Amino acid sequence: MRANCYRVPAEPDTLAAVAEGWLKRYVATKELRTEKEIRRRLDKHVLPKLGTKVFASIERIEFSRLLDHIEDNHRARTANQVLTDLRSMANWYETRDSNYVPPFIKRMKRGTEVKRERALNDDELRTIWRAADDDGAFGSLVKLALLTGQRRSKLVTMKWGDVRGGCWYVPQGHVREKNAGGELVLPKLALEIIEAQPRFLRNPHVFPGTRGCHHHQHRNAQART
Repeated sequence: MRANCYRVPAEPDTLAAVAEGWLKRYVATKELRTEKEIRRRLDKHVLPKLGTKVFASIERIEFSRLLDHIEDNHRARTANQVLTDLRSMANWYETRDSNYVPPFIKRMKRGTEVKRERALNDDELRTIWRAADDDGAFGSLVKLALLTGQRRSKLVTMKWGDVRGGCWYVPQGHVREKNAGGELVLPKLALEIIEAQPRFLRNPHVFPGTRGCHHHQHRNAQART
């Protein structure tokens, strides 16, 4: 009797399955420092919407609608980060499926990004960091700006209640970006700098003395009240 040669066809890969393979075989092997943040973006913005869909069947318009949703409810920068993740994932998957054609095109980017002339080099960053050691709370603010990439105008609005579980939770209506809320995962050193700041009973801000007046003058004024 001949053996049954019938083979059960393989199930098509869902976006969730492709994402896991991409993270394991591409992101992790390159030891990207942003791996944790990439996973967080996928878990929060992509998988709940498209995770169960067959990856190769997802059309450009579906990805565009997802990016529109992220831009409207979070910010354009987050949408562009997700776009970068998905584009890289699609390019990786293309090498494993000869019939797959990535649906992404150049004009899918959201918003307008202002390009800076250049970034500080390592020596300049070290010089600024050392100088900040001797400048009290303002120096701590500078260090936090270097660690998080956030502007001073955003950092001075940070409240103690917004920092919990290793994240900075920016409430709705915050000046951070287009009146939209969001969260920022803080590195360990940034959390240590925040925890080292003095707390004032009548002021909920982490950096109260940087909001319109010199820190030391503000601290002395509070001490007298």
